[in-house]
Amino acid sequence: MNQNELNRPKTLEEMMKDWFLGMSSGDIQRVLRDIPREKLITAMYSWDTEFRDLIIRNLPRLVKEEIILGIEANNLEYSNEKVEEANKLIEKTVQRLEDCSEIHIRDIHK
Repeated sequence: MNQNELNRPKTLEEMMKDWFLGMSSGDIQRVLRDIPREKLITAMYSWDTEFRDLIIRNLPRLVKEEIILGIEANNLEYSNEKVEEANKLIEKTVQRLEDCSEIHIRDIHK
């Protein structure tokens, strides 16, 4: 990793990935219950494979199938604005649940 990569600010997707990696499976599932499926599908469009897999592993089987089919079916139909809006909704949901102590995010970089 070069110095520019170390100094560049993280993207929203990178921050959220760190948050979810710092959550227990139960906490991830708690967050996912508050996210509308269509928003989750839209947000996942911008995520890397590791982040997508982490989320998919924490979904119930039928929801998992629906999400995977939704991602595959709509792979090219998302505007940057829609993807950003969906990611911001997830960000706000995580922050709200952490603020009211319904979930805990540990720092994965310690």
